[in-house]
Amino acid sequence: MKYLALAFTASLLVGAAGTTQPRHLTYSYAEYPTANLSQPVTNFTGPDTGTLDVTIAGRAPDGGLVVQARDWRWNDVRPRQTARCEVYGNGDLACEQFPPLSPAQLALLPLLGEHFYPGRASHWKSERWVRHDTYLCGRYSTTSDIDYTVTGVRPNGDVNIEGSGSFSVPCIHEPTIHERVSMTYDPNSSLPTLVHDEKTGTSDSVLSGHSVDLKLVRNSYNS
Repeated sequence: MKYLALAFTASLLVGAAGTTQPRHLTYSYAEYPTANLSQPVTNFTGPDTGTLDVTIAGRAPDGGLVVQARDWRWNDVRPRQTARCEVYGNGDLACEQFPPLSPAQLALLPLLGEHFYPGRASHWKSERWVRHDTYLCGRYSTTSDIDYTVTGVRPNGDVNIEGSGSFSVPCIHEPTIHERVSMTYDPNSSLPTLVHDEKTGTSDSVLSGHSVDLKLVRNSYNS
């Protein structure tokens, strides 16, 4: 079952960490309004920015990847509480009840699924869910239904990807939430190196007009 209970997660982390070398990633991020809806930001300093540290601890018994994610916002004296999740191959994400995922974590973690990028395909459809906790709804799932298209290949082999589709939050009566994603993806490391994620709606809910930018600044496998 794709769900992590609190007690079960601790055992997963211990077991997974012993099966493979942990992978440590650091992303710089910017959130709205520093991250805007017109184009990705290039300066990840100042208000509404920070760093997102992700540890891929290993593989869970059911095949998913056990990850830990922690935000450290600009000018804060300490980081946020670490979120612990399991990422499945297609990008489905199951997280502990607390803490709630940050916008940066919600944008990035599903993209770490091992089968997110299907290799030679130039167009594919991704349907995934995220189970987590937020102050808005308590325990609930969000779903994304996005069409992705490869729009170009860079000289180093990285691919440019554009995606658009819908984002559903059952507890918010939002008529339509549109999600648009632009990213640069490294197929060799199976990681997004640049991400611009925006969600726009037709009402005044908290998710309308929200955007996040992320940039990979450290991958321990390349250190």
